[in-house]
Amino acid sequence: MGLTSPNLQVPANNVFENKDMNSMYNSFLNTYLRIFYSSFPLKKMVRKTNGNAWITMGIRNSCKHKRELYLLCRNSNDPLLQNYYKRYCRILSNVIREAKRYYFSKQIVNSNNKMQTIWDITRLLTGIRIRNDDVNQLNTHNNSNHDFQTMPDFINNFFLSITRKNHYVSDKNDNFAAYLNLTYNEPYPNMKYQYTSTKEIKKIISTLKSKNSHGYDDVSVNILKSSSPYISSPLSHICNKMLSMGIFPDRLKYALVKPIFKNGDKSDVSNYRLISLLPTFSKVFEKVIYVRIFQHLSNNSILIDEQFGFRPKSSTMTAAYSLINEVLDALN
Repeated sequence: MGLTSPNLQVPANNVFENKDMNSMYNSFLNTYLRIFYSSFPLKKMVRKTNGNAWITMGIRNSCKHKRELYLLCRNSNDPLLQNYYKRYCRILSNVIREAKRYYFSKQIVNSNNKMQTIWDITRLLTGIRIRNDDVNQLNTHNNSNHDFQTMPDFINNFFLSITRKNHYVSDKNDNFAAYLNLTYNEPYPNMKYQYTSTKEIKKIISTLKSKNSHGYDDVSVNILKSSSPYISSPLSHICNKMLSMGIFPDRLKYALVKPIFKNGDKSDVSNYRLISLLPTFSKVFEKVIYVRIFQHLSNNSILIDEQFGFRPKSSTMTAAYSLINEVLDALN
């Protein structure tokens, strides 16, 4: 792999010497992508689905021998030979069934998305093909679009209109900081960011869920994990500069927004939901900030006990248990 070659390590001079936050990250990302694209050139691949990969050489030989026995039985009236052929067929059927079961079970166990793998195997064995209904037009309540070139703008304008309708316009007299100070019993402590290290960066990268999906930069989590030992030092330096300067790199603010069909009529735009594919490096930076913010909130007891969402060892199950427990205590 090119990214793990000593001659292809990301040069860190431009990163450590640069003073501007955006220039620093741009220098790092441009160098990384240049190495990435040279190490992994695009190639056209033809995907083939092999439904007979479970067939071993032993099964092939057994099937060949079964064919020979069939020809002998067809030209012979020997009952012993016919009984032997029937037993051989039963045993071979059991062997084939176990070979299929072992092969597909191994695929499911080694898969990162087990549910998708199960559905793929089901379609393969049953011969069900995925329907590919092309969308020739998109409709809303007030408008319709037939031009493929302008469909992205059509979808974008539709969801923007929904956002504007549901956008909360706060009163000018609202002061959330003052409200927080009133509800907090003690003086609100200032947050002090602790600098990160290469060890923490490596740990954060290793805890990311392995995926092949990527943002606009084409860098997936799997590629990031492979190159982690060679980029943790410049990444930790960029993170520390980000924390000290309070500036998030502009190129980490871009996302690929894709409409995903939910159900119903495919021509109805309201039946789609939008997902945002963020750059993989932004997940590392966001995790660094998250750890420090959550530590600050926990150490100063800012979060109330009734806050169950987005907290470790807390979920809807614990929320439901707490509610049921309070109801039972009240009844008693």
